[in-house]
Amino acid sequence: MLGGGVLGPVAGAILAWRHRAGAAGLRALWRHLVDVRISDWRGWTGALLPAGYFAVASTVVFALTGVTFRSEVGPLGFAGLLLASCVLVIGEELGWRGTQLPLLQETGGALRSSVVVAVSWAFWHLPLVLMWGAGPDSSPLEAGLALIPYLLLTIPMAVMHTFAFNSARGLVLVSVVLHGLHNHLNAVLGPNPAEDAALARAGALSGPVLMGVFWSVAVGLWIAFRGRDLAPRGKVTASSMLESRP
Repeated sequence: MLGGGVLGPVAGAILAWRHRAGAAGLRALWRHLVDVRISDWRGWTGALLPAGYFAVASTVVFALTGVTFRSEVGPLGFAGLLLASCVLVIGEELGWRGTQLPLLQETGGALRSSVVVAVSWAFWHLPLVLMWGAGPDSSPLEAGLALIPYLLLTIPMAVMHTFAFNSARGLVLVSVVLHGLHNHLNAVLGPNPAEDAALARAGALSGPVLMGVFWSVAVGLWIAFRGRDLAPRGKVTASSMLESRP
């Protein structure tokens, strides 16, 4: 399942760019993944601000609701998991931000494009939602209901990713770091081992509270940059990616 989850978006990205511009399209996609010169320090700063806010706020929220860093994860494990998390999402990000988002931004606004990407992103993870949420034997109605919270989480995440991607002039590596950080925090944060019932109930609130953190960041970005369409330095489109040079 993990292999399909990674290979599906990257296969779609390769096909889309190949259809759009042939070998030049594939070179543009690769360049926007690995060439950090595409952005500059202002782009990196603007792009990673949401990541920094999310990391700090999420850690505080988890701590207040009875969730802490897993004690078995040491410093080396923490760093190793972060690197692994980033590597594992490269395929997804080549599809979502490296391809679908710039294609949508050719003709649409950043907010609408973000929502479309979020829907694709959420439905692509439906098998995981069924496995961890509704259960493999759930009815279609139960599966749909289980997908709603995930979609409500994915929409603000997509808005943050769009802001980061546009700020960094289409550098997909920024989206990889942001996506990897989110998955990394999910891996190293866990329930507090204390057996206090009140603390356990508080831990159950961490999901809704975290969703509130995501939405607060997304709404804040939209209020601050809606006049520039979530793109402080201009929207990144497929055409601009083909034309860009470091």
